[in-house]
Amino acid sequence: MPRYFHPALEDEIIGLAGDEAHHALRVRRVRVGEIVSLFDGNGGEAVGVVSEVSRSALQVLVHQRFVAAEPTGRRLTLAVAVPKGERGDWMIEKAAELGVVAVWPLLTARGVVRPGLGRLAKWRRMTIESNKQSGRSRLMEICEPLDIDEALRRFAQFARVWLASPDAADSSDASAMVADSFQSQADLALIGPEGGWEESERACLVNGGARPLRLGPHILRVETAAVAAAAVWAFRRRAPHRD
Repeated sequence: MPRYFHPALEDEIIGLAGDEAHHALRVRRVRVGEIVSLFDGNGGEAVGVVSEVSRSALQVLVHQRFVAAEPTGRRLTLAVAVPKGERGDWMIEKAAELGVVAVWPLLTARGVVRPGLGRLAKWRRMTIESNKQSGRSRLMEICEPLDIDEALRRFAQFARVWLASPDAADSSDASAMVADSFQSQADLALIGPEGGWEESERACLVNGGARPLRLGPHILRVETAAVAAAAVWAFRRRAPHRD
């Protein structure tokens, strides 16, 4: 069933325009009478039938509404020193597909990318596309960039904070994240820049409660490390309902 985003699903007839109408009319080529699914990004879902189409818009007559169950499994947030160009876009897409709750662009001493408003807006559009593909009901949050000090102030929101580091002890590998995910309801994973963490940053984060974690035997690119952390977490997640 074709699936489209609309931020408000209360009306009996919902109009789609802009990007969503373009996707429906030019890519999916929906027609009057076709059944479609709608979601609002906050758990709201609707099913309806296309009642009218024009060159640049369509209307959906809603037959059913429901609220997707709140996710009962573990929730992962990624704080990432964003990589350059399309690599960052790929990371956002895959994190959304894997069920990550939020991404914090992290400003670090060796980081070279500070996402501007245009890049953040692009990523938010990408999360909509990922939800349409993956079936998620809630959008992954794309936050404003933050520095190490602000990240530290937010540690209290999480039961576990992980610091991706190829220098972590052998005993602190991904299996630790897998084992602890049974107890933790909210995890934060910190992924540093291409050049690695400054020693002062690493010490500050560890002293603040972050636990060093190895994601494998090799040094990974930023986007690979972020997706690897999300995949390890998703593997152990226990959520009977989609989120």
